[in-house]
Amino acid sequence: MALISGGARATGRSALGSTFGNVTVLGVKEAIAKLGAVAQAAYRRLGYIAYSGAQTMESEAKVLVPVASGALQGGIRKSKLGLYEWQVTASSGDGGADKEYAGYVEYGTSNMEARPYFRPAASIAAEKMRRELALLAATLGRM
Repeated sequence: MALISGGARATGRSALGSTFGNVTVLGVKEAIAKLGAVAQAAYRRLGYIAYSGAQTMESEAKVLVPVASGALQGGIRKSKLGLYEWQVTASSGDGGADKEYAGYVEYGTSNMEARPYFRPAASIAAEKMRRELALLAATLGRM
């Protein structure tokens, strides 16, 4: 079903034998109303895609993170920053900054091999979001 329907109408011949035409776009008000509804649906879907990406990243990071005490796994959280913006953070939650080790696990140190969990989770979430955005774009393109 097309988003915009309607048609055009051409009419007329003058008394002097020349032709003229009036072109009228039909269904403008209806088309504008449909476009507004489509925009609202797209905004809602984009908000969901942002939330879903953060949710995926949080859950994947919790699966991938090495677990010793469980503090780092429990410190992986998502938070909403704006309508279409979420943040996922990882914190060992062991107290002050001097006891924070989330980055050491992700990137390693001179004494410890890197055990990435956060970047792979971000890649998984980004791919999922790309698929969802492509689907939304295809859906909008058919309207």
